[in-house]
Amino acid sequence: MMILLLVLQVAGTTTAPGQIDRVCEGQYCESLSVNRGAVRFIDSVPPSRTLVIGRFVSSVRNMVPAAEAPIRDMPYKRGSVVVSAFLQHSGDNKGALGIRTRIFSGDGKLDVTFDMFGVLEQADLGSYFGGQDEILSVTCNEEHAYNVRSEVWLVSTNGAPKRLLSFPGIVEQFRPSPNARPGIVIDRETYDGQHPQTKGRVKELWTWDPETKSLIEPRKQ
Repeated sequence: MMILLLVLQVAGTTTAPGQIDRVCEGQYCESLSVNRGAVRFIDSVPPSRTLVIGRFVSSVRNMVPAAEAPIRDMPYKRGSVVVSAFLQHSGDNKGALGIRTRIFSGDGKLDVTFDMFGVLEQADLGSYFGGQDEILSVTCNEEHAYNVRSEVWLVSTNGAPKRLLSFPGIVEQFRPSPNARPGIVIDRETYDGQHPQTKGRVKELWTWDPETKSLIEPRKQ
């Protein structure tokens, strides 16, 4: 009888095929798995759901921990950017889906790591302002209104990567204009998280200063 109970306990904790990580609270669990090349977030909390997070990028599997699933690999002139999905294991967001972005230098050294929560909406890398400056933008959405967040980074400078913007909202458009100072149009959410009257959106134009390598002078559109 004791042997049978032991077998059942081991079977209950065995990682399912394709499963990368799992977080349980009582009888309900959230898990991260790979099925047919797609990374999936499976939430058993009623109403249960399965979300496809992105394509599993096996070529950079060794660049993230075993409990994470790489979903983007974006090389740039001085290194590479790897984006992965993970599960939060503690705190108020226990079981929540997270998106982790790592910026590596050319020699494989990890320069920067930053986390966001929710589903990856976009991750882009390019010379959006012209010249040699390469810009990384990442947006995640927690599937509810006023829970979208974006990060914008300069990655191709001679120094360390530099955060240019971090805000609630989306990157709407890059403007690499040859006749005017280039910039970025963002759609910022104004909700403060408490007062309904603050709910809204505002468009801002941040212009690029190539001398200081920064975004300046937000202007309403």
